[in-house]
Amino acid sequence: MAGAAVVPRGKVSHTTERGLARAEAILAAAHAVFVTDGYGGFSMRSVAARVGVSLSTIQHYYPSKELLVEAMLLESAARYQRAIDAIVQNMPKASRTDQFMAAMEMFLAEMKRPAVADGLVQMWAAARVDAHAAQTVARIQKRERKTVRSLIAGIRPNASERDCEARAALIVAQIEGLVLQHAGLRGLPAVQAAAIDEAARASFRWLATHR
Repeated sequence: MAGAAVVPRGKVSHTTERGLARAEAILAAAHAVFVTDGYGGFSMRSVAARVGVSLSTIQHYYPSKELLVEAMLLESAARYQRAIDAIVQNMPKASRTDQFMAAMEMFLAEMKRPAVADGLVQMWAAARVDAHAAQTVARIQKRERKTVRSLIAGIRPNASERDCEARAALIVAQIEGLVLQHAGLRGLPAVQAAAIDEAARASFRWLATHR
């Protein structure tokens, strides 16, 4: 799946390299429009204009606004999964704890990017007003918890699945909360931001390792 764009389930008409590249360009444009205009202002015409193609071209890949938003959100989640997989693969001799903390460092860096914070805010706003978006967000959260749970289980192989799941849910909630905080507190003094990051690292480590 690495490098492949997320497409609607059951749609297999654009499997060529050119088609996949077009699908990726559409999803990138959709994310930019989503972050700027929100779900309410999001339109397939705006995405088509940003890519420089016709509306019918967008509809060929993603027949509806709901499916396009779904694919865009799932691709964002898949991108982080690929990043975590790469971190683990590139640290074969590191301890499970060090691999876990490297993944957390990636999230701490990502949450400071305005596009990431704005995208999460818009994602939550969409979930509040649209049932399809809410289902997609629920799928993404489930996937996030599963990924973090797997990392924790690698550190604590004898821990129960329920315990790992609870700890993973807390870590994901903290990450999302920190992203939202950065979205609302841009321009935070560097000393304060560093203190928050350090507290987050301590919390992540404790949740992953404490018995």
